[in-house]
Amino acid sequence: MSKVLQRWMRTWMGQSGSIRREGGAGLSLRGVQSSQEVRGLYRPFFKEDVTFVRIVIIGWSLTWGVFQAHYKQHVFPDAEPSVLSLLGSLSGMVMNPTAFIVGKVADRYGYRLCVIYGTVLAFIAMLCAAFSNTLWQFFLTQGVLQGLAGGFVQPVIMSSPSQWFRKKRGFATGIVLTGGSFGGGVASLCVQQLLNRIGLRYTLLFYAFLHLFLMTSAIFMMKDRPHPSSIRFTKAKIKWFDFTLFGDPIFWSVALAIFFACFGYLGPYFYIQQYTIATLPHLSPSLTAVPLSVMNFSAALGRSSMGLLADKLGVLNAFIFSVFMAGFAQLVIWNLATNFGIIMFYSIFIGFFGAAFVSLSSVLGAKLFGVKDLAALSGLLILFLTPGNGAGAPILGAVFSATGGNWHAVFSLSGAWCITGSLCLLYARFKKEPRIFAIY
Repeated sequence: MSKVLQRWMRTWMGQSGSIRREGGAGLSLRGVQSSQEVRGLYRPFFKEDVTFVRIVIIGWSLTWGVFQAHYKQHVFPDAEPSVLSLLGSLSGMVMNPTAFIVGKVADRYGYRLCVIYGTVLAFIAMLCAAFSNTLWQFFLTQGVLQGLAGGFVQPVIMSSPSQWFRKKRGFATGIVLTGGSFGGGVASLCVQQLLNRIGLRYTLLFYAFLHLFLMTSAIFMMKDRPHPSSIRFTKAKIKWFDFTLFGDPIFWSVALAIFFACFGYLGPYFYIQQYTIATLPHLSPSLTAVPLSVMNFSAALGRSSMGLLADKLGVLNAFIFSVFMAGFAQLVIWNLATNFGIIMFYSIFIGFFGAAFVSLSSVLGAKLFGVKDLAALSGLLILFLTPGNGAGAPILGAVFSATGGNWHAVFSLSGAWCITGSLCLLYARFKKEPRIFAIY
């Protein structure tokens, strides 16, 4: 169906679909005039292949706050918050190193094969989780296996839109990556209702087969367009590390920005439902999942909006602004969230700005380092997400326990991480473009 729709759109718009090289920076549609760039905007809406993958793999991980609250209340009431947060973070901790390796393989052998392996692993992980009973079994299934599944598809998700766009790269990537936030928003509401009505096991079984259907559909629709000088065509050996990057201060400015931003990224998603329950104990159980769902829906809008802003004002400017605002939201707004209205406002605000840096990371890499072997570059940048994905939320849980349940300490630390991440990228920004108000 995807190919039929694409062929119809090309015919209707009079687009030949031919491509050409432009300054060695990658491939784009013939002509760079604004009219043809606008016509080219149809392409991200037909990237439903990677969007489905994003909905399943990333969207599912953003529902962890619902599972964490359910496990704490009904399954493992004696478990420390830091332990349950570690369970939710483990998949990301496994996913990112796996993504680094898979990114190299994807550039060499193609994207579709990686998504097939990810689909199989994701189905096995959720199926096994449905029949798990002990905490270590959930660590193995929802943690390790789910992380491996994510690692096989994450480089494909991050790099695929940049293959098709040059000028509208941020917007295209943002649209595709909204799938994760949209999937997380829908799943947060649905999972809460299913857990209340049919229990944990049948909820996981339902989603295992739903995800299998969506991922299989994505495999049949998938199409990629590698750079002519990539190792797919040159058949060169896989180069695991580009050591020239490690000697570039600009690379470390980007890497440290991603590193700190990720530490402050997952805390709101993991703890907003627990915070809502603790602050408003008489709130209806069906409403406790609403802030997390709204946060995810807002993130869907934020990813595409910040991607558009990146195209208009520059990707480095957009990255710095979005991460700084995420830190501000946690340092100021979350500290004042004492009723349901302010909690909802905070969820919208942090969702809009807090998740945008993930979708901007690959665009940032393409802007500064080019699109050759982009999946490998995306995998390398994703590697710097590992410490934050794995340790960010558990550290916040440990701080919460050590301070006797002081939520303000949690908010402040998470917000400070985001502010630090935004400041780290200032070096790369002003090294490449010293003018303060320049578009870069």
